[in-house]
Amino acid sequence: MTKSRLLLLLFSLLLSIASYSQDTIKRPIPYRRQPNPLPTFPMYPGGKDSLATFLKKNTHYPKAARKHHISGMVEVDFIVTKNGTLEKPHVLKPLGYGCDEEAIRIVNLMPKWIPSRQGRDPIELDYHVTIPFGKQ
Repeated sequence: MTKSRLLLLLFSLLLSIASYSQDTIKRPIPYRRQPNPLPTFPMYPGGKDSLATFLKKNTHYPKAARKHHISGMVEVDFIVTKNGTLEKPHVLKPLGYGCDEEAIRIVNLMPKWIPSRQGRDPIELDYHVTIPFGKQ
């Protein structure tokens, strides 16, 4: 092999090694703002413990349910509006014997809730509560 060919081979070898080297410059990751953050859930003032206390204090066991030894849960669905009021309560899972009507009465007694938010804006959101009756 000639000297010029050897130098050309060595030069091309060095050039190929340099072209596969690792990039060590750390570039900042661009911040991407999410266009629609997930909404927060509406909340009873004081949280879940306060809601449980409210339900226990205000729920009256109907006479017909007591007479027939009825126990269970009534699930009530409602809308928490942008200002925290509750609208359109209706029973999702009925129990009967006056328990459904009592559950609607309890929801109508509730104070304003802390509304759901999407980002900084309050939004209406559907929510449901389970109200216990009888021996649990």
